[in-house]
Amino acid sequence: MSKKAIEYLKLNKKKYSEAVLVEALKKAGYSSHDILESINEVFGKSSKSGGMQTDFWNFRDKKRYMNDTERNIDFFVGLGVPILIYLFAPGLFFLILLLQIVGAAILMKRRRRIAIGLLISIVGAPLILLLVMLIQF
Repeated sequence: MSKKAIEYLKLNKKKYSEAVLVEALKKAGYSSHDILESINEVFGKSSKSGGMQTDFWNFRDKKRYMNDTERNIDFFVGLGVPILIYLFAPGLFFLILLLQIVGAAILMKRRRRIAIGLLISIVGAPLILLLVMLIQF
């Protein structure tokens, strides 16, 4: 975290959007890690773990992924949870499908990786449901 970057952000956060400020810091030569920590500090998005990992359950704010592990967790949650529900409750197919479509639309801007997982499970779930029905009969 850079004190100069934090001062710059505090000075200009009312004049410019967050994206413009990030681009200006990139052009000034700050590392992406310093930029993210400074943004978290100034805009009040830092977590209890020192900004290194964001809160999974915060669906209100746009997620800033710190590493590939966070991206993969979000993707597999979006992909796996609906498929598990389909496996254990195939009678709820249309309700879960509707919730997936609404969830993907809502989460596309905030948690893109979960939304992508949901969209893939929308395509894959009917195939899995068909396999489950074939196995049961």
